[in-house]
Amino acid sequence: MADVSLLQIEEILYPTLEVRTNGSYNPQGEQGGTLVKFGRKVEKVQGRPGKYGLIVSMASDNEKSRNATYSFVIDAYALVSLGGAPIEGEEATMTFLMQNGMPLVMGALRERLADVTARMPYGRFLINAVPLPQPLQINQM
Repeated sequence: MADVSLLQIEEILYPTLEVRTNGSYNPQGEQGGTLVKFGRKVEKVQGRPGKYGLIVSMASDNEKSRNATYSFVIDAYALVSLGGAPIEGEEATMTFLMQNGMPLVMGALRERLADVTARMPYGRFLINAVPLPQPLQINQM
């Protein structure tokens, strides 16, 4: 078996989590009208080779949504480490992190938001698949 690069999530934190019921929501009106905006970035953790922070921010797009059930803002910070076969070059490393790490963090955000809204007045809110935007931001921590 060929050597492969490995990605391990060490910790996921939610530094921001706010969900509010939309008072103007009409249960008999259009369903699924909540649009989502999001951003993400990768940060190298200084002094810790092979460690990166993956940050995803997601919020309801209240200006463009129609009959949204909730207004929300949620951020996730995942501390990840790379192991296994080395990845050559910073651009290839960041691409690997985006392609493999971001879907995991997005899934964690989706699950967290569903858990929080499960006992709210309009029930569980689920985020559908969201494409990742370009270009990638690379920052130093």
